[in-house]
This record gives sequence, C-alpha cells and structure tokens, in this order.
Amino acid sequence: MASDSTLPDFNKLWNYGKPDETEAAFQKVLPIAQAPGNVDYLLQLRTQIARTYGLRRRFEESHSLLNEVEGQLSAKTPIARIRYLLERGRTFNSSQKPGEASPLFLQAFELAQSAGQEFHAVDAAHMLGISEKDEASLSWNERAMEVAEGATDQKAKGWLGNLYYNTAWTYHDMGQFEKALDLFEKGLAWRLVQGRVKPTLIAKWTVARALRSLGRTQEALDRQL
Repeated sequence: MASDSTLPDFNKLWNYGKPDETEAAFQKVLPIAQAPGNVDYLLQLRTQIARTYGLRRRFEESHSLLNEVEGQLSAKTPIARIRYLLERGRTFNSSQKPGEASPLFLQAFELAQSAGQEFHAVDAAHMLGISEKDEASLSWNERAMEVAEGATDQKAKGWLGNLYYNTAWTYHDMGQFEKALDLFEKGLAWRLVQGRVKPTLIAKWTVARALRSLGRTQEALDRQL
C-alpha cells in the first residue's frame, strides 16, 4: 500500500456496517498520513474517507473530497489514482448513476491490471458486474472470478466467496440453474476451506436451493436437513 512499511494499514480499520465509526478511525490516522513523503498513502486514505460518505448517502461530500484528491494525483500516486477511480465510480453508482460509474470502473480495472494490483483489479471488475446490466454484468462477474482465481495475492482471492455467490444468483434468476448450482458448489468448497461457520451454512443452503430449482427435491431436502 505504501513504500514505508511502518505506516499503519488503514484498510484493516474498515467496518462497512458502521461507516461513521470507520471514518472516525481513519481521521485518527490522518496526522501520520500528512507527514512529508506519504502523498500516495494520504490520498488513498482520503479516498476511503470519501467512501464512508458514500455509504451514508452523503454524495456531495464524497464528490467534494474526491475532487480534492483528483487535484493532487500524479505519476507518483499510481495506487491512489486507482482507488480514486473506484470510489468516484462507487459514489456515482450508489447515487443511481451507473452510466457515469462504469467508465471509471473500467479505467480502474485497466490501471490495476497494468500495475499488477490484483485486489483492485478484482474490485473494479466486480463493480462493473454491478453497474452493468444483463450479459455485460455476467461477463464482468466472470472476468472478476477469472482474475481472482488466477491471483497470487491472497487478498484478491478473498473476493471469490462473494463472487461465486453473487454470480450464481444472477444465473439462478435467469433460470440457468445448472450454472447456478456449479457456482454455488464452488462457493461452498471455498467457504469450507475458510472455516467460518455462518457463511458456510449459507453456502450449504444455496446449493440445496439450486437443487430444488432443478427438481432434485429429495437431494435438496437431504442437504437442508
């Protein structure tokens, strides 16, 4: 995230369910980030503060802060530029402007790919899966899974559970139950390796749900029981 490994990893401060508390935690890191030589780190942090605004539907504040970040981006702030594009896109998407969001996510994806930033590349592809519609949405979800599955960065691989789940439901909603089942089973296998109880139970349920949609009701019932 930054060249100086002594800087705190503010990404670990995220609590997406409590953006107000997350912003407060980020604000405590700002004095460290504002020290000379930390420009990329500082701008990355500010993009995440903007994200806390977006999650609280304070879109004007989010755009205002991102405007300030944009004015300080340079060739020396490559990761901050990617994160700026992601958060600008998320702000547009959350305010019901997907048409303005998608080009930003695409730029973020291309820059992240070029920079070898696998985690951000998956994030951008996943967001395109949200902002785009129909076949384009599925195509980007598939691309996100492809990048995550082939990643060497374990954080990028961490996207897989959600990607399998979300894409499987998209196929399920389209009536493509075999494809949905295949992805739900992949998701279950992934969750079993992670070893977290609640997500694993949800993954087991989704496999059974797809089996029921396929008319394999006894197998579905056995799984649920």
